[in-house]
Amino acid sequence: MRRRFATIMALILCSALVACSSNKGDTGSAEGDQGSGSVTLRFAWWGDQARHDLTMEAIKLYEKNYPNVTIVPEFSGFDGYFDKLSTQAAGNQLPDIFQMNVPNFSSYAKNNLMADLKPYADQGKIDFSNINESVVGLGELNGKVSSIPAGINAIALVYDPAVLQENGFSMNDAEWTWDDFMNMAKSITEKSGMYGGGNIESVNVLSYYYFRTLGSGFFNASGDGLGFEDAQLIDYFNKVSELAAAKAIPTPDIVASIKGMEDDLLVKGQAPFSWRFSNNLSSLANLAGRPLELALLPGPGSDKGMMLRPSLYYSVAENSKQKEEAVKFLDFLINDLDANDILKAERGVPISEKVREHMMQNLNENQKKEFEYISRVEQHSSAADRPEPAKANEVRSALTDVLDRLLFKTLSPEEAATDFKKKASEILGRS
Repeated sequence: MRRRFATIMALILCSALVACSSNKGDTGSAEGDQGSGSVTLRFAWWGDQARHDLTMEAIKLYEKNYPNVTIVPEFSGFDGYFDKLSTQAAGNQLPDIFQMNVPNFSSYAKNNLMADLKPYADQGKIDFSNINESVVGLGELNGKVSSIPAGINAIALVYDPAVLQENGFSMNDAEWTWDDFMNMAKSITEKSGMYGGGNIESVNVLSYYYFRTLGSGFFNASGDGLGFEDAQLIDYFNKVSELAAAKAIPTPDIVASIKGMEDDLLVKGQAPFSWRFSNNLSSLANLAGRPLELALLPGPGSDKGMMLRPSLYYSVAENSKQKEEAVKFLDFLINDLDANDILKAERGVPISEKVREHMMQNLNENQKKEFEYISRVEQHSSAADRPEPAKANEVRSALTDVLDRLLFKTLSPEEAATDFKKKASEILGRS
């Protein structure tokens, strides 16, 4: 499924203005009878049914351990999640704890919608002692730890080894190149009628990998412009156009019909690949009902391109009335061994080294593959990019529109590159 990261940025900015301009005191989301010690915390997340079920089990454990606490779940799919969140921010009513993603992190952090977790760590209310400093740093912006990764993952190519074998191929991702991938994709399409390249998540590939392999980046170091050369983007657009001409990737209307992992072309047996993140393997394999594997993306330059990243974040709302209680629950989610046994690393490989060591002995086959893949990436990667500019989502939305036009053949690769760079420059140049 194409991830449409675009959020209505105007709503988020408006949210911050409303929240910051309120003179009526703290109207935060948590409720509690201070006399009786009862605590009610709201917790919002998006995900599929599997994530929902696992999270509810973890909540039950927390409520059993702390009978005075009630966790009110606010669960939804990804579509509409951030529209609702921005509306809640506008009313100074963000949930006490909420799930955050990478593209929206900077906007919420810069608008002070998320509480700084560092003082609570300094006071021992949340334990960072088993978490690598670089991982904690993934949630840091302007000196504040505004979020903590719920897990770590890396961009990955999920593939069906049986389909590759049936078509005369095997995976050697330590050495393969884009030419290797494209030849494989076109050959599988010709032989089987499948979309041999799968649904390439070009927005993610370009944002988090491709330009890094070339020594560039999607954004420049200061975050006020794009970080790559025109020729680099045109070269990628030419690759995509060639795959589209060979019918090795789906058209945008087919992509639009993919609403969830259950609709993924790999799951439905219509493609040998799914361009995802590593923590998606278990769900895809369970839905497909057959063994799937993880591969590094094509090179050359994959060691420069690959990076560890937050699968997503946990955040505590600045407007919460009971931040300490919210932080206590957050500590439970990232550090408690029993909680993580329940959560099964579905949100990504746990960030606590102690939790990872504990879980290794009880992982199922797909989870082992996810953990092992992260270990590989740790050995074949470079430092993560800095937090993205606040308008990153708008830029990605413009890229999505241009890619659709490219694949519908209303733009050439050169025209698509020119159009995108013009739109991106206008977005990033706005104050």
